[in-house]
Amino acid sequence: MLWATPTAMAPADSPADQKRPLRVLCVDDNTLVCECIQHAMKRVGFHSECAFNGRAALERLVRAEQPFDLLITDFEMPQLNGLELVTELGRLGLTPKIIVVSGNLPPERVDAFHKAGVDVVLEKPVLPSTILAAIQRIR
Repeated sequence: MLWATPTAMAPADSPADQKRPLRVLCVDDNTLVCECIQHAMKRVGFHSECAFNGRAALERLVRAEQPFDLLITDFEMPQLNGLELVTELGRLGLTPKIIVVSGNLPPERVDAFHKAGVDVVLEKPVLPSTILAAIQRIR
């Protein structure tokens, strides 16, 4: 099922969690790309926010009152790239599901992402439906 309801894809740790929408943080220094992904997430009922560099994303993830369930990030960004962001999250014990969407993905970089705990790596250009299908696979 590609277009699952938001609550069906939310974590099921408790009855309260089953009713809340999936919380998604989209990170890309290209504001148009970030906002496009954010819009696609909101269209299926997810709570979605944007950050436009890795440092801002890290701060938002660390300070979030409610943890994010999913991080969708680019690799090449100012201040903290996607791999540095993912590595720092692991060091801090933060464990959202992670999807990397990037246009610069040599095999050694894909391997490094997977070793750092990334669930899915997608190469740009990518359709929102492809991202939604990836979310469905990792939920």
